[in-house]
Amino acid sequence: MRKNILILFFALFLFINAFSKPFTFVVMGDNRPTFKEQPYVYYKIVKKLKKLNPDFIISTGDIIEGYTKNEKELLRMYDDYISVTKPILNKLYFVAGNHDVMRLKKLYDDYMKKFGKFYYSFDKENAHFIILNSEEWKHSGEIVGAQWEWLKNDLKKNKKKHIFVFLHRPIYAKIGHIGSSMDKYPKKRDKLATLLKKYNVDMIFTGHTHIYNFSVINGLPQTITGGAGAPLYADKDNGGFYHFIKVIVNGDDVEYRVVPVDSEIEIARKLRLAKKFDAADFFLEQAEKNAPAHPEIFVEKCLVAFTKKNTSDFNLFFKKLNKLYNDKSETYVRLALSTYYFDENYENALYFLKKANEIKSSGRNFYYMGKVAFEMKKYQDALRYFESMKKYDKKYEKYANRMIKKVKEAMKK
Repeated sequence: MRKNILILFFALFLFINAFSKPFTFVVMGDNRPTFKEQPYVYYKIVKKLKKLNPDFIISTGDIIEGYTKNEKELLRMYDDYISVTKPILNKLYFVAGNHDVMRLKKLYDDYMKKFGKFYYSFDKENAHFIILNSEEWKHSGEIVGAQWEWLKNDLKKNKKKHIFVFLHRPIYAKIGHIGSSMDKYPKKRDKLATLLKKYNVDMIFTGHTHIYNFSVINGLPQTITGGAGAPLYADKDNGGFYHFIKVIVNGDDVEYRVVPVDSEIEIARKLRLAKKFDAADFFLEQAEKNAPAHPEIFVEKCLVAFTKKNTSDFNLFFKKLNKLYNDKSETYVRLALSTYYFDENYENALYFLKKANEIKSSGRNFYYMGKVAFEMKKYQDALRYFESMKKYDKKYEKYANRMIKKVKEAMKK
């Protein structure tokens, strides 16, 4: 009798899976900003996903910049993300990233109110989806305790054919964050990998590293998808491009499609650096169609005008950028950091920082001036800026002393 029940149950399992309807889902990760606003390319991804209209979307985390203990500012970041993501918000499932909840334990409660549980599972047709939390308070980079017991039980109970697992930190790190992913605790990582392999998971999706990468290690398939807007960690040939993953599940078959997303602003930046200004202007006009009034567009327009030494155009676009920031000093800092991070043009960065400081001196401004001077090997200037940094704001004293030590070590070489 027992044997017949088992046969009937297995036949029912095959029948349900054989006649499951095809469906599509999207995976994306790491759209967190470099500056206050969500990245331009993320606006473009949201627009594309709204048009694509998959059955649902899973974010592998790092949706905000975070990394501050100012709860009011963190809640502002959450709200900004929600505002930009509104067209697709009803289709989203969330994986917590380190930028989303780090530095403040109360953020875990705030996060849950806005985005739901930290680990959970759900089914769709013949597939089972498992969301894990690699950012548990005091347990980042490991799946332990109640979550580990829940995962074992969830996998054991599952009756669906396909299993997809999602967490923020890669089980097997690539290019960036090696040693600070799940490999931070190798024995626990291997224990997790063994469990997932035992149940023949179809794919593990992660973020954290700002690239696209697919690998199979020890028989375990993993896709890193960290290209939804955060600064990229590699060149295009090594997976450093903006993208999302479209997954089509049709019965036994699963198809994975990498969908690259170009950033017209990145293209314009490269053209500006090559002094192809007309072409740069063309792509900036295209960017305005995707995200009108996005700060990145006016930053790049300012830098095109500045490079051309066109003062009237620079003043025009600076005025428009300042209208978005409502603070001239902050507007100059925004230009400075763009030239510092993306152009690596330290002279221009220092020029804009000095302009910002003329309007409103601050410890943070002196910090960046010191960093830029250090990159230019103007060590005496760097020391002076870091000393000034301590005078303006005591909260920067620890960082200033660390940088002063670094500068003095460089001067001895």
